[in-house]
Amino acid sequence: MNDGGGSSGSGGGDIDIHSTSEGIKLTIKNLRFAPDRADLLPEERNRLNLLAQALTSSGGKAFLVEGHTASVGRPGDEMNLSVERARHIVDELVSRGIPADRFIYKGWGGAKPAGNNSSEEGRSANRRVEITILE
Repeated sequence: MNDGGGSSGSGGGDIDIHSTSEGIKLTIKNLRFAPDRADLLPEERNRLNLLAQALTSSGGKAFLVEGHTASVGRPGDEMNLSVERARHIVDELVSRGIPADRFIYKGWGGAKPAGNNSSEEGRSANRRVEITILE
């Protein structure tokens, strides 16, 4: 399995925002991790700093962090990786001053694709983290 998250661009500005029945969902696209690991690449630090600033201004609301992977390996491995990545994002945001008790996290593996896994573009769309500011 190789779910590295790609290597194109600086990753800045790749956040979609939309309302859902649960709250405001932020989809962080092209978030780059080390291949097959939950470690973020160092160049993602600034994006997480900006994200933490935005979440801090949301008052005392709770956040649901969901990890997704491309479907390129064994489903169990994809599920584990997506959980680890979601947990890592929570840890990173907590280290930036957001209380840990405001977070819930889960992984979906490749079960909720945003793109077609038969192309690199589709796999890249599937490698994402979604954060919902819960209402």
